[in-house]
Amino acid sequence: MINHPVASQSGISYLARKTADGAIMTLPTLDRTRSRLSWRIAALLAVAGAPAVALAASVVTPPPDSIMIDGQSYTVKTLASPQREARTGSFDRDAQSNHLRGHVTSCAEVIAIPVGVAGGDVSYGGTCLLDQDGQTSSAEVCNDEKLGLFKLVPVQGAKPTHKDLTAFVAANCFGG
Repeated sequence: MINHPVASQSGISYLARKTADGAIMTLPTLDRTRSRLSWRIAALLAVAGAPAVALAASVVTPPPDSIMIDGQSYTVKTLASPQREARTGSFDRDAQSNHLRGHVTSCAEVIAIPVGVAGGDVSYGGTCLLDQDGQTSSAEVCNDEKLGLFKLVPVQGAKPTHKDLTAFVAANCFGG
């Protein structure tokens, strides 16, 4: 079996391998060492009958979703660690530069919505915790650094769904 590198628009490298039964299996890889380890884990999972996507979250990034909001389709990528933490810092810097009271301390979910072509502008949003003088509350946050857009709104009631967060970003920070 030969590993074939495959490029992706998300910046993650994938290896494709043809199995003995002719099926194509792909795995994300960050470097050669992790690649060998990923294949070994995938082989063990395959023997056990589990799909390759059952690999650890640090190795596998969820595929983008396509979400319809008011008749428009948005490609939404959920960010995993460490990108999620980096974006949390970006949200906090924007909150401070907009002279908002408190700090964005962590985000349970962070999404990226590409605007237009690959490598172009990206709008981000998150369901985050806001610390204001020791009081912690939930907030929806979004930004588009290229256009200088930023919005932070306290969450009232239930935690926003993935689609709610997408609609919030589309309405408040979607560049174009």
